[in-house]
Amino acid sequence: MSILIIPSFLLAGYSFRIIKIGAQGMINGQDSVPEFNNWFSMFCDGVKVIVLKIIYSIIPFILLISSYYTFTLKCILFHFY
Repeated sequence: MSILIIPSFLLAGYSFRIIKIGAQGMINGQDSVPEFNNWFSMFCDGVKVIVLKIIYSIIPFILLISSYYTFTLKCILFHFY
């Protein structure tokens, strides 16, 4: 496991803060970016974001693998090369 895993959680948490502020309509060109403080909260938000990204990528991955094996089985059974 890489040492860069912790900063990636922090970066995902900070990105979540930026998106959250933008979704609330607070960014109008005059507001500053969120502060890089409360690291534990940012780390927990980052873990949540990354876990959700992994969960949401499971279904497309399953569809991709199943379509590959369906096509491969079809080629084997019907000799399409």
